[in-house]
Amino acid sequence: MEIAQGMAYLHHYCFVQVIHCDLKPNNVLLGDDMTSYITDFGISNIILGNSMDSLTSTDALKGSVGYIAPEYGMGGNLTTKGDVYSYRILILELLTRKRPTEDIFSEGMNLQKWIEMNFPNRISDVVDNFLLIDAHESETSMVIECVTQFIQIGLFCTREAPQERPDMTEIIDRLNAIRGAFIGNRKTPQLPIDITPFIDNERNMKMPGRENRGSSSMSTS
Repeated sequence: MEIAQGMAYLHHYCFVQVIHCDLKPNNVLLGDDMTSYITDFGISNIILGNSMDSLTSTDALKGSVGYIAPEYGMGGNLTTKGDVYSYRILILELLTRKRPTEDIFSEGMNLQKWIEMNFPNRISDVVDNFLLIDAHESETSMVIECVTQFIQIGLFCTREAPQERPDMTEIIDRLNAIRGAFIGNRKTPQLPIDITPFIDNERNMKMPGRENRGSSSMSTS
């Protein structure tokens, strides 16, 4: 939650807009009370007025392999939605304990596709076992459901078109809803758009003989 709140401040509430450009677990530190702090602003961009319109990723391609938004590799403008994409990778990595650059992700396979292949019916096959090790047998299903909600957020942030990704304020709303559902005993939240049919459609479009007919498909890591 602290990471999302920090990014929302940088993107929407700071007196200047800041694009971090390298959001990843290595750039998040934990305090003594386990509060998360975003660090390493060495390659960040400060956006003043409309200067973002002329600043493209080819002017200064920044970030770490596996976390860079796909539009940056095509010369797209640096935007806050690039940080949203990196946040999505961070969430999926924390939940699965798999880095996007691991050797198992090769020959067209990546962290996102690996999770999509098991979503939503085999989530326990990809979730880090340490998230379940302390859970009582009666609590395991609740933990899995909670993790599934977080994975939905991660997958929802991966849209290839930047304008189709949520911003950090929307992500905070989803995180608060999840916390309310599992701590406050309220109804389990659903994303504004059910991503399951979207994933199924993406799988169909990638089948041999099928033409990829849309620019709104989920991107690779």
